[in-house]
Amino acid sequence: MQESITYSTLREHLKDYLDKVCDDREPILVTRRNGGDVVLVCRDDYERMDETARIRHSPKNARRILKALENAKKGINVRERQLIEE
Repeated sequence: MQESITYSTLREHLKDYLDKVCDDREPILVTRRNGGDVVLVCRDDYERMDETARIRHSPKNARRILKALENAKKGINVRERQLIEE
């Protein structure tokens, strides 16, 4: 985590820090004196982390991913594809 700020600092500059998190795509740790610390993260990044956690949580998905990785290393079911230029 790149940056750590206090709750008071966040409150004083809320818009600036929200913009920074989204623009820089870097989470910010917010420390609180009387409570647990929290992390500010942009929604897109949160959704990616949440999806990854869900996929990894499922033993069936984990086995499928490991098998696909194993096959890729052996060259099984691997095809070269042309990239589409925009």
